[in-house]
Formats: sequence, structure tokens, C-alpha cells
Amino acid sequence: MKGIKFFLVLPLLLFLAFALGCDSDNDGKAQDDVGEPLNGSERFVDNGDGTVTDNMTGLMWEKKVAGSGCLHCVDDVLGWNTSMSDWISEVNGPTDDSTGSTQSGLGGFTDWRIPTLAELLTILDLSEGMCGPGTGPCINPIFGPTIETGYWTSTTLASNASNVWGVNFFIGGVAEFSKSFGDNVRAVRTIGP
Repeated sequence: MKGIKFFLVLPLLLFLAFALGCDSDNDGKAQDDVGEPLNGSERFVDNGDGTVTDNMTGLMWEKKVAGSGCLHCVDDVLGWNTSMSDWISEVNGPTDDSTGSTQSGLGGFTDWRIPTLAELLTILDLSEGMCGPGTGPCINPIFGPTIETGYWTSTTLASNASNVWGVNFFIGGVAEFSKSFGDNVRAVRTIGP
């Protein structure tokens, strides 16, 4: 399957869940290290501008839309080099907002980037989709449609600079992707002052 090697990530995800104080009872509320909601806020918030905020990690994510042939379309497959350069430049460039006026960058921000492996793993949800009792991708539906295959990260393999780590939202696992193939991509930015 595109020269991809799949690895089990349950131990890594359990570590991340413990280390980040993840919501162990899956009620959608961000929790601190003792399991209490953070100011009663929901973990994921749809900002209504094509972005989703993760109140637990301090990351803001691109929300995908159905279809192909547009900047945020879920069905578009891009090469890694294109994702890292042309595509992310477009995400950070001038866009039309929901009122029809032009703004700089998705949601008005110009510091979007391709996520690291650790960042992308924070939105993999083993209680959703095929990973849980249902069907579809292993991600909270608030992120919009998600292709059930590989998503690029910016994390290159230390042992092979021609490959990068990616996340497969169909099996809920980490995969090694060749930079010469095409895959899906979702932008992220760090929320800060």
C-alpha cells in the first residue's frame, strides 16, 4: 500500500493521553492532570471560520470541507514537497472569509504549518469511527470530513530522509510515507499571544 509500513501506536497514544491529561471519559471536555475540566470548556471548538481550536493542546486546526479542487477540500491529494511549500503558502495567503471580504490566511492567521507527528496524533481518536464502535475515520467529526487514509506530517524519519511519518485515520495508526507519493494534509498553528 504505497510502500507504507504500519506500526501500532496504542502505547504511544496511551502515553500521550496520560502525559497531556486527555479526557479519559470521552465527554469532550478538556481536562487538567487530575481529570477536571479546564474552566468548563469543551476540548474542541468549531470557530466558525474554517478552523477548530483544541483547548487541551493549544493548537488550532484547519477544518476540511467536502469535495475536491479547493484549498481546504478533503479529497485533494498532494505531494509532500507541494504540501510543505505551495499549499501551506496558500493557506497563509489572502483568502475570502464568510462575509465575502478578503483576509490574510485561514481564520485571519498567517502562521499555519504542517503538523509534527506528535501534534497530529493529538487529534487521532481511538473512540471514533472504525477505531471505536462505528464506521469512518478515527477523528472527532468536528474536524469536518476526513479521508480515512494517510495525512502528512513535517516529521522526517531519522533513518531515511526520503520518508516522513504520517497518521492513518482509518486504522488509527502511524505510517511511514515516501515523500514521492501523494497523501492528504491538514494545517495547524499554535495559539499564542
